[in-house]
Amino acid sequence: MSHLLRKLRLLDFSLNYKSALSDDEIDFAFQCLEESEDKVFFAAFYLISDHSKEVVDRLLECFHTFPLARQHFICSGLMSCSFRAPYDFFLERLKTCDDALAHFIIICLSKSTYFLFPLILSKMNAETTPYQTRLQKLLKKIGFKKLKLPLSVFPDIPHERTFRNLFGDAAINAIQSSNFNT
Repeated sequence: MSHLLRKLRLLDFSLNYKSALSDDEIDFAFQCLEESEDKVFFAAFYLISDHSKEVVDRLLECFHTFPLARQHFICSGLMSCSFRAPYDFFLERLKTCDDALAHFIIICLSKSTYFLFPLILSKMNAETTPYQTRLQKLLKKIGFKKLKLPLSVFPDIPHERTFRNLFGDAAINAIQSSNFNT
């Protein structure tokens, strides 16, 4: 086991006895993210991702500096966060990233248990742009079953035409008729 990996494991173990890492320990973990050895990177990532929102924000700020395989790992690893920052970040990344990374981000976001629907809805508009197309792919990947309840709370479904295109007239009509029958 490498010296770096051993030190990271000790830092992880030390969190059983203290609430947070010191700034120097966090800096050390970030330095380990630059190591070529995957085991060191993974251990550093888990240490960082389990920390505060501010530390995760710092990770997201340097996301673009990592090779694609590590970007994939970071993206999938942050899909269990209980705070909003990673989801906002990856929704914004869909605007500018290449198609391969966008496809991976869409898969990760669609599998997340975080309630993304309001975030996605706030980013939708009537334009047909590559970003809007990616948001629609994300909604389709999340699926009608998960979106049915959030859609049913609206008296008038926002972006109704988009949802009809994604899920069909029958599905949207069923939501609207159930709203009027209750």
